[in-house]
Amino acid sequence: MEQRRTRRFKLQLPLSVVRSGVERITLAGRTQNISSTGVLFTTENEPSVAGAIEYVIALSQDDKHPVNLRCVGKIVRLERTAN
Repeated sequence: MEQRRTRRFKLQLPLSVVRSGVERITLAGRTQNISSTGVLFTTENEPSVAGAIEYVIALSQDDKHPVNLRCVGKIVRLERTAN
């Protein structure tokens, strides 16, 4: 049974992690779902767990009028997938 307090929306949008802790990085990924309290996303490389991150979600890929959502948060869980 689902026990989340907020509704999650399945949105597959481009995401870029731009900072992990104090280190500037470039880590591309995609969102899987988004809620008012968190984002589930995938990347090819792992960011630091329990560390602060800054990431950008591309809401629109229109070259003339791009819409990007810049977020600051922390990674609370990491799930590795088998390749």
